[in-house]
Amino acid sequence: MIRKADVCVIGGGPAGIEAAKEARCYGAKKVIILERENELGGILNQCIHIGFGQKLFKEELTGPEYAQKIAQDIQSDIEVLYETYVLSIDSNLLVTAISQNLGLVEIQAGAIVLAMGCREKPRGALEICGSRPSGIFTAGTAQRLLKLYGKLVGKNIVIMGTYDLGLIMARRFTYEGAKVKMVVESRSYYMGLSRNVAECINDLNIPMLLNTKLIEVLGKERLQAVKIAPVDQYGNVDYNQFKIVECDTLVLSAGLVPENELAQNAGVALNYASGGAVTDQYCQTSVRGIYACGNVLYVHDLADQVTDEAKIAGLGAARFAMDDFYHNKPKFLVKSAGYTKYTMPCIIQKTKDPIKLYFRVKQAVKPAYISVKCGGKEIYRKNYNILIHGEMQPIILNGKDIDGDIEVLSGERT
Repeated sequence: MIRKADVCVIGGGPAGIEAAKEARCYGAKKVIILERENELGGILNQCIHIGFGQKLFKEELTGPEYAQKIAQDIQSDIEVLYETYVLSIDSNLLVTAISQNLGLVEIQAGAIVLAMGCREKPRGALEICGSRPSGIFTAGTAQRLLKLYGKLVGKNIVIMGTYDLGLIMARRFTYEGAKVKMVVESRSYYMGLSRNVAECINDLNIPMLLNTKLIEVLGKERLQAVKIAPVDQYGNVDYNQFKIVECDTLVLSAGLVPENELAQNAGVALNYASGGAVTDQYCQTSVRGIYACGNVLYVHDLADQVTDEAKIAGLGAARFAMDDFYHNKPKFLVKSAGYTKYTMPCIIQKTKDPIKLYFRVKQAVKPAYISVKCGGKEIYRKNYNILIHGEMQPIILNGKDIDGDIEVLSGERT
């Protein structure tokens, strides 16, 4: 039997929660959340460090506290199917899932919101030589084991990569009594937020080696050591100058990628720079009736940004499902140039309203500028002391200034 839903939200993390609440608030009568875990909150439930809610709640909360706050006012008439894994969605808005309690579940939705979040890059994607001993974990897995099950993954730890979760776990490992021997990064700059480098690495005197690549793991049954080597300014590894660092655990913090398989199989166009779906300022994808928000689009710096974006997606989904309303004005491309890695959203529909964009640079630029041009005319410019990859920056444009494709160019000030 096929269930009916006005709006079906896939994922019960911060994006899914807010999208569902907003959809219900704006008229969707039947809203269903599909969540693969046994509770709402997503990744927040294992993020026991503070730093959440500064914008939305004007206070610093842990991940579980933030999740509890945003989930506590979910209306009782929003149905949540826990321990439910979505197998597919299609362009006709049919969702097929499998549930431990319900078996095969099919839902015909009036609109779908994709809010599945992102996943970590595993060892297989990182070109690390060596055997396959135990003692190698992604930062998220190590965090989950420690927070949810009280299991510390090792005593002498090397962390590869400088994305935020790895930095945060370096501090957590130290507090739990483990020795973080070093954090290594093959680039000449770190990838996480500056505050996390300051609070989690510098304040605890943990060595951070930039321009250093982890090239091999050593050990048979359990990891015994890792081999590292310097990287020159052109990205070439000097394998002759390798060093061996003894350790029993390697934690991989090599970045996150959006969960985009469901979207891709449904025919949704993808932005290969960010890894997520192509959307406009209304969170509409290329398939009518499918919306996307949160880390399934791109990796956000703050959960508060996810919440804001999810409200837009939830509103759009409700209006489409109930009134068949769909924004369909002339569309303009948002092109990234210079040091700009990507800009979100990557499509803008013609409007007179202000438009908020976020851009991320490929690498650290100091001193820097951002310039936005439309039809060869500069419509926005701002100078910065420094731009770094780990911190997305906002741009607010006047919609009246946009009558064609725009270019978001970042560069070094001379």
